[in-house]
Formats: sequence, structure tokens, C-alpha cells
Amino acid sequence: MNLHEQVVYGPGYAVVEADHMDKLDQIKEKFIDVIHKFDGLENIQKVDQLREKLVSMEEKQINKLKLHLNFNFPEISTLLQDAFAESTKQVSGSAIFLQRRSHIMFNVPGIKNTSVMHHLDGMSGISPFSYVLWSALHDIPDDSGVWIIDMNESMKLINEEFQIRNYVMGDYVLDKKYEAVQLKYGQGVIFNPYLLHGSIAHQNELSRIGITNRFQSRNKPLFLRNSDFYFPYSLS
Repeated sequence: MNLHEQVVYGPGYAVVEADHMDKLDQIKEKFIDVIHKFDGLENIQKVDQLREKLVSMEEKQINKLKLHLNFNFPEISTLLQDAFAESTKQVSGSAIFLQRRSHIMFNVPGIKNTSVMHHLDGMSGISPFSYVLWSALHDIPDDSGVWIIDMNESMKLINEEFQIRNYVMGDYVLDKKYEAVQLKYGQGVIFNPYLLHGSIAHQNELSRIGITNRFQSRNKPLFLRNSDFYFPYSLS
């Protein structure tokens, strides 16, 4: 089963390897450069130092930092997709619509609101032909990463919830615990928009820094998320 078949007809997701590690390294370097312009982070030199510093920051400051990064580092989106160019092309081809601004996510120990509520991307008007690329700026050997429920189980839970409530929000899975995907730096996960996923609050020593992009083939319709969300991009 090739990568496209895995994410469409198989479990719905696959762990993929970066084929351009230099692009991920550029993200880390630029990441540090950008946060140097944020009050209190001028002396941060490494990603793990930032992961440690986040633990002592207030939630309000963490949210401000995410906005600071989104406004001052828009090219993170293309760098991340270029890092996983070959996997992207196997799924959607080289001519894609790419999310304009990557989602930068800090899962900070002790701050529940920095974890990501269970959801599926199809709930937010995203095209059924879109995919999610999820990666991190460091190894994730613990439970701080993203958990993903495979296609069969996701559809089963969604159908059960619809039968009970006549609508789907995803919180049917609240009483269940799913294991996060463990990744090495240089790995990512690509999954389709119908998989339930999220992240849990954790109590590890360091915060988790994750980055996600949505992308799809330019040969497919965009639906509600259109040119405000995506822009046309070509992978080399």
C-alpha cells in the first residue's frame, strides 16, 4: 500500500520522513531569531531552552508569542511543506494549495488550555480532499504529541455519536484515552480530514512545539476554506 492509499483507503494516516532536513533546520534557526524580538526571550539559543522557558510563562504570554511568530514568520508554511516535499507529492502532487500560515502549537505542562481539543478537520469547512501535515521541532518520545484515531474507529465513533445526539462534535471520545504518536525530529504525520485527533494535557518537564499545515491538490475543489486560507504553491 503506497502513501496515498494509506491516508485515503487505509488507516487514514502515516508517519513520514523529511527528505529535506535542511528545511527543518532552517525553521529552527529562524524560530530562534524571531523569538529574540519577544520580551524575555532575548537569551534563548536553542529550541529546548524555549521548551523549558514556556513552562514558567503565563498563558496570556504564550498566546502572544504564538501571534508574534505567526506575524513574523509566515514562511514557516512553505519551509515545512518543502521539508516533506516527496511525501506531499505522493499524496497531492506537486501543484498544491497550501495553508497561508502554519498553526504553531505549544503544549505546555500544567496548562490544560494549550492542549488541542479532540476534533476532525472536516468539521470546519475544510475540503474533503485536504490533508494535514503535523511535525515538531524536536523528538517526541512521550504523550505530549498528537493522538490520532484511525479511519475505521473514527467513523465508528462519529456514527455512534450521531445516533445518540443527531450531530457530531467529537466529544464522544472524551472518556477514552488514546496514545500520542511518538516521533523523531525529522518525522511527521500526514492524515486525512476525517480522523479524530487532538492532544492531551501532560506533566512532562518540557513543553512540546508542534507545527501543522493543511494542503491539497490544485486539481480538487476548495469548498469553504478558500483563498483566505490557502494559496497556490508548487513543490520542486
